[in-house]
Amino acid sequence: MRDWEALVEEHLGGLALEPAERADVIAELAAHLAETCEGLRKQGMTEEKAVQRTLSQVEDWQELRRRIQIARRKENIMTNRVKQFWFPSLLTLLLSMGLLMLIERLGPKPWVIAPDHKMGWSLIAPAAESTFLGYFCFL
Repeated sequence: MRDWEALVEEHLGGLALEPAERADVIAELAAHLAETCEGLRKQGMTEEKAVQRTLSQVEDWQELRRRIQIARRKENIMTNRVKQFWFPSLLTLLLSMGLLMLIERLGPKPWVIAPDHKMGWSLIAPAAESTFLGYFCFL
């Protein structure tokens, strides 16, 4: 009979977890591999073939170690790039858009005094100013 815990311990040696949690993960994975191997043996496979098929379930031990660490990690997995760049950028964009909206609604409403051909001087809205000035530029 194979020592599955020793095998899992060997492959997942660099698992960065607390000792109790690390032992639980290793014991659980070893039990799963032992059950799989035993099931294959009951189907009539030789022990060597059953062990080989059981070990083929885990193609990349480093990837498995990384996934276990990510799943068991209790701290926030947000990267520094997200914390230091994207959140401040999005917050700044949202605040500036909100302030712009408030300034447009509650801020000063300028009027432009422009010469009029028929009446002399008249008040026009700023949006009309660009059209009015564009008219004179093309004359």
